[in-house]
Amino acid sequence: MSKLDAALAWAARGFRVFPLPPNGTRPSADWAGWPEHATTDPEKIRAWWQGTDQNIAVCTTGMLVVDIDTKKGRDGMASWMQLHGGFDTLTVRTKSGGYHLYYSGADVALSQGALGEGLDIRSHNGYVVAPGSTVDGLGYEVVIDDPVAPAPPDIVARCKPPGQRAENALVPLVDLDTPAAIQAATERAARAPAAVQGEQSEAAYKLACAVRDHGISEAMCNAIMQAWAARCSPPIMPHDLAGRVANAYAYAQNAAGAKHPEIMFGLVQIEAPPVPPPLSFVTAGMFGNAINIAALVPRPHVLRGVLVRGEVTALLAAGGVGKSLLGLFIAVHLALGRDFLGHQNCVGRAKSVIYNAEDSLPEMSMRLHALCITLGVSFDEVQPYIHLISGKRDRETKTPGRRLRLVTGGQNPERNDEAVSALIQAARDPDVAMVGMDPLNKLHSCNPNDNIQMSFVMDVLEFVAEEADVALLLSHHVSKPSTGRRSAGNADTSQGAAAVVNGARTVLTLSPPEDEDVARYALRPAERAMLVRMDGAKANRGVLGTEPVWLRRVGVHLFNGEDVGALDVVTDIKARRDDMFKLIAQAAANAIHAAQKGDLSCIDLASAITPHQPLLADLGAEIVKGHLQGMDGKRFEVVVQGRAARFEVFRHSNSYRGRIV
Repeated sequence: MSKLDAALAWAARGFRVFPLPPNGTRPSADWAGWPEHATTDPEKIRAWWQGTDQNIAVCTTGMLVVDIDTKKGRDGMASWMQLHGGFDTLTVRTKSGGYHLYYSGADVALSQGALGEGLDIRSHNGYVVAPGSTVDGLGYEVVIDDPVAPAPPDIVARCKPPGQRAENALVPLVDLDTPAAIQAATERAARAPAAVQGEQSEAAYKLACAVRDHGISEAMCNAIMQAWAARCSPPIMPHDLAGRVANAYAYAQNAAGAKHPEIMFGLVQIEAPPVPPPLSFVTAGMFGNAINIAALVPRPHVLRGVLVRGEVTALLAAGGVGKSLLGLFIAVHLALGRDFLGHQNCVGRAKSVIYNAEDSLPEMSMRLHALCITLGVSFDEVQPYIHLISGKRDRETKTPGRRLRLVTGGQNPERNDEAVSALIQAARDPDVAMVGMDPLNKLHSCNPNDNIQMSFVMDVLEFVAEEADVALLLSHHVSKPSTGRRSAGNADTSQGAAAVVNGARTVLTLSPPEDEDVARYALRPAERAMLVRMDGAKANRGVLGTEPVWLRRVGVHLFNGEDVGALDVVTDIKARRDDMFKLIAQAAANAIHAAQKGDLSCIDLASAITPHQPLLADLGAEIVKGHLQGMDGKRFEVVVQGRAARFEVFRHSNSYRGRIV
């Protein structure tokens, strides 16, 4: 069948078609107005295709085409089967092995990934390449020749309504590519955050629209965006960038130059918004309006001092320390109705929703099993109280993850109402007390160092906590450690903008033992590697504790043969300090007796006893000396030559000395 015959056949089905370049998939510059020119008129189609090898495109305005992408590692097929379950309409196989599913009765906004990974929407002012077209010898063909089905309501509900394009969208408002416009557009591109894989198409399209608004031609836009494309991960190739820029110039809603300084501040008069009535705090009986204590209800604590309904608690930790484990650890305690590490459970047995953008559902499940084994509780008793949501694809089942970008838009952040609503819906069960979100940097596309943008992100998270009436536990990374900077209990170690910790009502830190912990508790290297401490760093709803809570990372061998990390409570850490002092006191008393002197300086005592005690040798003489000096004013029971005695440290002149009394 010739390209002309294919175009006529597709138009005969009622689809409006227009030409694409031979071997091409994008309209040429001559067809910039294709949404208006596309037609089913056989005479026009013959005139356009007669004697040519042009490919065929169909305008998708007034219909909805689901584009299932299977190239470059995107598993759109798995996403579609999970979302809709099968193929029930006219279906075309694309040249790359993907599919176009044609549906009628809907006109929605174009989108990439709105339905899931590898699923794009072609609808209002969009197009798809039609059957009969070929690219590099590979063709588009009908594989399911069913009637076009009505668009499924659940699919349409996930889409946004189409934007209204300005009537003058194709007519530049200013001279293009002036020096001022190029400078403004270049600065705009330099501020744009780099896009990661899976988000690059939408990010490139939006940035190209923004650059175009400054009064920039398509060719200059390509040149300006090259540096941004190179910063993306992975870098966007020039031909892919050119395609997204071309789409922006074909579909953008504003005329080129809509944000040029002359338009924004000079030539166009913009009507001022209505002035709201003046704010007033003057009301009848305004003095004495503080609420009487008898009428004040207690705060809605979930775990006193840690989690409160309607508020955000931030958990700060470096990668690999155990943030994800701690969120599950708390969920297990809530499921059992237990207090958590000394924090009172105020809700009894309660449910938790745990979202992890970086671990698959099987990985999260194995960690939950390991925690139950460590705590000695039944997995079957805990499981009904925990809802796990993974943002990562499952390798075994090919099930795509549910990515929750709660805030989109980068420089101009917007709340992603679809993702926010889905999360709130998952947590609406009144028995849900906690929602865990891990990590923060996967929940938004903003600049993590911009306080204004991150304040917006924290406002959205607080909105989720309030609307769902849950305590939201937010995991966030800390910045790289610097010399002399304490991380335990220090909210200032939060990575990026200070708005994160400012927006949280409670802040906790999870960190490895520091040097002073090693000295204080006589930790051996192997012990230090497995211990973590949880400290309070901010407590707007209580008082910060002065002592850390200690946890030990342990390995658990599961029935499926896997070794998985878990957490266990450390109960003997404080007793270790007392035991170490007793050990030092006994060794010091023995050294004084052996020297046959009444007393010795702490420096001499540390040098004498450190080499002969393996535990103290790991610490070193300098640390042991410090511990001896810390015994000032205390007496310790010791045994010298089989007889009970006491050892004490006292201050003499400018030095500390030890003696037997």
